[in-house]
Amino acid sequence: MSKNPCNARLLTGAAGGLAIGLLAGHAALAQVPASTNASFEASLKQFCPAKNLEFLKPDVLAKTTDAFVRALPSDQRKRVSDLARPGAAACAGSADESCRTAALLGSIRYMDLSAPLAQKFCELSISCKDWFDCGEDRAPAAQQEASVAPPPQPAPPEPARPQQQAVAQPPASPQPRSEPPAATVPPPPAYYPPPVARAEPPAEAEPAPAPGRSAEVEAPAPVPLPPPRTAARARPELPRPDPSVADLETAARQPPARLEDDAAERAPGARGAVAGFYRALGRGDGIEAARYLIPEKRGRGPFSAAAMSRFYGGLRSPLRLEGVREIGPGTLRARYTFAARDGSVCRGDAVISVREGSSGPLIESIRALSGC
Repeated sequence: MSKNPCNARLLTGAAGGLAIGLLAGHAALAQVPASTNASFEASLKQFCPAKNLEFLKPDVLAKTTDAFVRALPSDQRKRVSDLARPGAAACAGSADESCRTAALLGSIRYMDLSAPLAQKFCELSISCKDWFDCGEDRAPAAQQEASVAPPPQPAPPEPARPQQQAVAQPPASPQPRSEPPAATVPPPPAYYPPPVARAEPPAEAEPAPAPGRSAEVEAPAPVPLPPPRTAARARPELPRPDPSVADLETAARQPPARLEDDAAERAPGARGAVAGFYRALGRGDGIEAARYLIPEKRGRGPFSAAAMSRFYGGLRSPLRLEGVREIGPGTLRARYTFAARDGSVCRGDAVISVREGSSGPLIESIRALSGC
C-alpha cells in the first residue's frame, strides 16, 4: 500500500500514531503548508525518548496543545491559528479532537515550534490503568509536596543536647519498655476456650450408646445427606450473574454471529487481518494477536503478547467481535463487546489503521472511540 503525502504528514503530526487513518485528518493536513522543519514526533523522541505517549487520549493531546498555543506571543498565536483554520474547517463531523489537533500540529511544525511543544509534553506525567485507559497522573504532584515538607525539620540541632543527658536516659527508658510486654503476655491464655472439649461429647456421645442399632442408623443417614447439599449449592449460584453480563454471555454463544466473524477473518486484505486480531484476543491468545501487529508495536507495553494474554484471558466474558468495515484507504472500524472481571460491560468501537507489510496487511495503530 503506497503512502501519499497526506499520510506522511499525519504520521509526523500526531504522537505515537494517534488519529492515523482518519479521513478527516487527511483533509485537515492537506490544508497546512508543507515544511521541512522538525515534526512533533521527531522532537518528542529527541527530548524524552523513554516516555511512551502513543496511548495518550485525544482529549489530553488536544488540551495540552491548545494550552501551548494560548501561551504563545500574540503574533505567533495568530499566525498558528490562521494556518490551522482551513484544516480545522475540513474536520467537520469528526468524532473527537484528533482531526483538529492534527491540523494544529501541522501549523506548529510550519512555524518551527515542535521542539518547545515536545518539551511541554515531556513535563506531563502519564499513567495507564489499562489498554487505551491512559491520562495525566496527579500522584507524582502529591509525592513532590510530601517530599518538600520533610526538609524543614529542626532535627539536626537537637542531637547536641541529648549527648549530655545520655547517661540519665538509658536507665529510665528500658524500665517502662520492659513492663508492657508483661501485660501483653496474659491475654493469650484467654483464647483457650475454642479448643474446649465441648464439641467432642455431642459428636461421640450420641452414637456410642447405640452399638446394636448401628445398622439402622447407617441406612437412613446417607439418604438425607445429598438433598441438603445440592439445595445449598443451588441457592447461592442463582443471584451471582448480573443481567447485563448474562445477556453478553448469551450473545457470545449465538452461532450466526460466529459465522460472520469467521467469514470476516477469512476475508482477504486488511479486513481479514483486523478480524483475525480481535478473534485472537477473544481466545485470550496474545501470541497469535501479536502476529497481526507491525514489528515496531510487538512487545511494547499493552501490545506485548504477555499483556494481551493476561488481560483478555482473564475477562469475565470473552471479547466478541461484532463487525469490521472499511471507512477509508487503510482505515477500518471494528465493534466488539466483552465483560471485565468486575462485571462491567464494554461495548467497544475502535478505528484501526493498517499498512501493507511483507507478509500482508498489518495493524499500525488502534484508537478506541469508546474508551475500552
